[in-house]
Amino acid sequence: FNAYRQIRMSDAPPVEVHLMPSLESPGGVGETGAVPVAAALVNALHAASNARVRRLPLSRSGYYTV
Repeated sequence: FNAYRQIRMSDAPPVEVHLMPSLESPGGVGETGAVPVAAALVNALHAASNARVRRLPLSRSGYYTV
């Protein structure tokens, strides 16, 4: 996918949003953004310290303690 042209906003089709009535409390909004956070964090730690962390939680490796 090296030479694949990335889609731009002007190329994207229109997005329709429909809000559905519900008696349930809100949930799930924004959770997909949390998935890559751990990978980004350990890659940043590797770039800073040249030590590769391969398991979570980070406190096992001494990076975060409460």
